[in-house]
Amino acid sequence: MYNRDYVQVENFQDKIARLYPQEEYLPGLPEDIQKEIESGKRKFNSRTITFQVTDACNLRCTYCVTGDTNILMSDGTTKPISEIIIGDKIKTFPEYDSLELQESTVEQTYTREVDSYIKMTLSTGDILCITENHKIKRACYPDPYPTNEYMEAGRLSVGLTVCAYIDGRISYAKITAMETVTEKTTVYNIGTDLHTYVANNFAVHNCYQIAKKQHFMAFDIAKKFADMMLESSIKNNDYIDVETSPGVVFEFIGGEPFLAIDLISEISDYLINRMIEMNHPWRDKFMFSICSNGVLYMDERVQKYIRKHAKYLSFSISIDGNKKLHDACRIFPDGSGSYDIAIAGVKHFKEHYNGHMGSKMTMAPGNISYIYDAVCNLISLGYTEIFLNCVYEEGWTTEHASIMYGQMKQLSDFIIDNNYFSDHYLSFFYDSMFRPMDPADNQNWCGGTGAMISCDYKGDIYPCIRYMESSLGDSVEPLKIGNVYDGIMKDEKTIECVKCLRDITRESQSEEKCFNCPIASGCSWCSAYNYQCFGTANKRATFICIMHKSRALSNLYYWNKGFRKYAPWFRMGSWIPKEWALEIISEDEYQMLLDLASFNENDVKLIQNMIDNNEVPVEYMNYAREAVQTGQPVYTNNISAEGMEVIDDTTINSRFGKIFDDISKYDIDALSRTNGDHNHDVHN
Repeated sequence: MYNRDYVQVENFQDKIARLYPQEEYLPGLPEDIQKEIESGKRKFNSRTITFQVTDACNLRCTYCVTGDTNILMSDGTTKPISEIIIGDKIKTFPEYDSLELQESTVEQTYTREVDSYIKMTLSTGDILCITENHKIKRACYPDPYPTNEYMEAGRLSVGLTVCAYIDGRISYAKITAMETVTEKTTVYNIGTDLHTYVANNFAVHNCYQIAKKQHFMAFDIAKKFADMMLESSIKNNDYIDVETSPGVVFEFIGGEPFLAIDLISEISDYLINRMIEMNHPWRDKFMFSICSNGVLYMDERVQKYIRKHAKYLSFSISIDGNKKLHDACRIFPDGSGSYDIAIAGVKHFKEHYNGHMGSKMTMAPGNISYIYDAVCNLISLGYTEIFLNCVYEEGWTTEHASIMYGQMKQLSDFIIDNNYFSDHYLSFFYDSMFRPMDPADNQNWCGGTGAMISCDYKGDIYPCIRYMESSLGDSVEPLKIGNVYDGIMKDEKTIECVKCLRDITRESQSEEKCFNCPIASGCSWCSAYNYQCFGTANKRATFICIMHKSRALSNLYYWNKGFRKYAPWFRMGSWIPKEWALEIISEDEYQMLLDLASFNENDVKLIQNMIDNNEVPVEYMNYAREAVQTGQPVYTNNISAEGMEVIDDTTINSRFGKIFDDISKYDIDALSRTNGDHNHDVHN
């Protein structure tokens, strides 16, 4: 039987956010603080404190091209990449801004086997066979400058403009054809000091890690950052407030964090001892968080750390779905995959530490066709909590949305038919989203505006990890708010930066059509990506609107099929306009979704029989009776968070009527063609 109140294993930060939501009153707080919370002035606090202990990695990226790809040499000739050796002189160009060709030395060569690749053709006639995650430099044609962006081949599409070598210089050309070729082949990559090269006249990137220096945080820097955070939080300053952030996550990230296990151990001990010495409010409300690739999991130093801190440790190993997907992305320098080692770590942690381990998956154009297989594999491995998110970046198409709907529909059938509906959590399925948002809800939910304060290995401090140089590259200036030596917000520039981030609201960063979107609920955003994309965090990137629409449709299928099996008096109502739906699915498929959400005579009889046979949980009996008496389903979209109270149509129309009036002013067809909102789950 369906149970809406089933217990989900939560990450510590999610638990704290649930127990102490920023927007609500907290018992016992002074009236002035309560007013600040109500007004939003206190929302800019910190719950996650991140140490970038290293940027080093023990795996390699998989940016590769086929062996017959011609590489532009320093003398203007070309040479197949399969014949390139360390020490060869080739033509490269700076990663960002400039397209001026320079001479560079090949520092490393690399080869591996793949099962498929993308064949891409330019308007110049040049053809490149390249792995789907190899990055190609974009262009802002016809503007006479490049973007500061490289896009994976799998995210590009016909008609987009990229940088290409034409008539002795880097210029621009449009993609005229793309196809995926499925065949086993050997592919190659090379490393240069500028991280770029010219392949079959395409301007491409190489793996960062091939030529990247490996940096590690010094204990002194970690200690200074720890002291600053603990002392600042005690003072309840303008940035960190323990009264509205009663718990904290100390997060250790890389690169691969376990490469710095000695530092992690030392700083963890220091944090615990220091909080006890200070009698800090966080002394018994903290968690250490580590996400690893699993390669070093069985190292005795790592095992010692896990055994010692298991009680306070949120730990996960990154698994990219199934073995094929994982080994295509996470490989050793010799070309072998790391899936088997990672899975062994997962099984060991579950068996020896009785540990819950969630998994995070990121959907991108290049892997959208594998979501079903990937999630099914994770469930077979014992994962009960799987987070699925779409990338924010450009590259999503209507075709991708259709594929995703099919994948999620297939996944829905698997979960429901195998009785995983009540005890497995997939963040992509959420029964209280995909409807209008109350215009009064104007909060900025992104943790990248201060809720995830981070320190890199150099000691520079950022609003979150996404603003770090390691995340942004050289495309834009990293957004720093201080350092461990001088403190936070100690000069006019950083003070203004924090003020700008604090002032961001849902409305301020959104176009009107996004703010008033009929399925705005469930849409989110990344302030740091906005900053990277537009040069300001207060402008919302909307590249994945079409994927949010697809998610809304797949949720209608998932929940209403699940409700019909486990709680037939419930239904999930649809707020997505038909015109939007028909961009993604057929008319027949859309009608099927409407029928699935409807209520017929047989449904009434079924519910009445369940009531007569005491098969309805007590807490849902009133809803079941109401469904029988009225002949109408109880729509989950119309249920409030407090006590599952049914909101009548009058209330709904009163609350959302203005939104629908506003939407009616737009041309729906035109609106549906725009890039709309993000697809992350709303926080809290």
